[in-house]
Amino acid sequence: MKLRIKKVFVFVFSAVILLFVWQIVAEKIASPLVLPLPKSVLQSIFQTFSTKKFASAFVATFSRCALSFFISAFFGFVLGLCFAFFPSVETFFEPLLSLVRAVPVVSIILLALFWLKSSSVPVFVAVLMTLPVMTLSVRAGFSVNDAERKKLLEMADCFSLSSAQKLLFLHIPRSFPAVSSGVKSISAMIWKLVCAGEVLSLPRSAVGSLLQNAQVVLETADVFAITLIIVFSSFCFCSAVNLLLFAFRKTSRLFTLLYFSKSKESALSCPHKAEKDFLVSGISVLRNGFLFKDFSLTLKANCTTAILAPSGRGKTTLLDVVAKRAIAEGMRVSYLFQEPRLLPSLTVLENVALPLCRVFGAKKALFEAEKMLRALSLGEKLHSFPDELSGGERQRASMARAFSFPADILLLDEPFQSQDFSRKLSIFETMKNGIEKKAICALVTHDPFEASRLAQRVIFLDGRPVKIALDIDIRAMSAENAEKIIIDAMLQAQK
Repeated sequence: MKLRIKKVFVFVFSAVILLFVWQIVAEKIASPLVLPLPKSVLQSIFQTFSTKKFASAFVATFSRCALSFFISAFFGFVLGLCFAFFPSVETFFEPLLSLVRAVPVVSIILLALFWLKSSSVPVFVAVLMTLPVMTLSVRAGFSVNDAERKKLLEMADCFSLSSAQKLLFLHIPRSFPAVSSGVKSISAMIWKLVCAGEVLSLPRSAVGSLLQNAQVVLETADVFAITLIIVFSSFCFCSAVNLLLFAFRKTSRLFTLLYFSKSKESALSCPHKAEKDFLVSGISVLRNGFLFKDFSLTLKANCTTAILAPSGRGKTTLLDVVAKRAIAEGMRVSYLFQEPRLLPSLTVLENVALPLCRVFGAKKALFEAEKMLRALSLGEKLHSFPDELSGGERQRASMARAFSFPADILLLDEPFQSQDFSRKLSIFETMKNGIEKKAICALVTHDPFEASRLAQRVIFLDGRPVKIALDIDIRAMSAENAEKIIIDAMLQAQK
């Protein structure tokens, strides 16, 4: 609040200084034709506003601005989506867009005078100049090359989010900043372009025509007055657009709250514990040569398999392949990624509950999500957004999502990477309970301590292409003995 007051104060102070300088310079020049006094311009503004001719001209110009804005916004949105999802469409239109951006506005106006009625020229010019801006903003917002969006989509697929959930809670919030930036940009340009078009095309009723007439008869004060009216109108138009965008943002948040209070969506059933092993065979991955070549891995039913390997041996890549194969075979997957991959527009509680809505409905989903979050010491952060959390808290939030989601297979990629040792010990029991509920679990870790206490089987990967160097069943061992054997085996494998 203090910052806003400071900004308003600085703005007003700057305006006062500008008026003072204007007054001094106008008095020095002493030529109203070159630079009229502020008082004369103010009088001209009131006189202009009081005429019926100006009222009709303003309505006509405003109508052209509004029409130009909606045409650019609509067709820019459609074209932007086409550019984002069909790159060949962008390649086809790129020469035309480059030409439009390079050609001077005056040239476009003069050419348009040969093709269109004078009343249509301003709209044509404004749309032609703002359409590329809107199109490229939408393209950026929905870009398929957005790395962060790809990661969130992978998360959404793993947790079986519906198309509606992806659209409402991933695509729209992710795209909104870029799209709103485009909308703000074209709203700021529209009045300048329309009035410039009117000045040259001289439609019968237009603010730009009044501006041109004032210049012809050498009424400098009227030129200043009409220009200031245009600037103020443009400011009001932009403010109205910003208000609409703000209302949309607030409405979307209200819709989210309504979704979690009323939704009864439950298209998924709880999975049955699988009794058979899951075989992933024929894995081949090229990365500066073969990282994996005809690699096979069997994840045993009702067993947690810890996967250890030196850095760069493709542990995360292996989990990604397992997830994709499992989804392709119709299995339900729950994945704790290395990075949290939380949806930034949802609170911690909503992030965990969203995939559960398809299993339990909203009410029970929120209950189950809250229970798991409290078990992971996040009870005070339920209604916080991801960017308000520390790295460790975000990781525990994604851990809560992974453990609470009913799945056939649970994949854990370095689950404790952002947790200190005391925190790790405090949530070990919660992790064990969450793992035991899943039929198959694969745990990637560098830490023999974690492997010996959470897994029943330990696999060590090494070589290039990667092979299974060691495969140990540690069910009959104590945690301390298992840890020692894992360390010895790792050292032996690396010799």
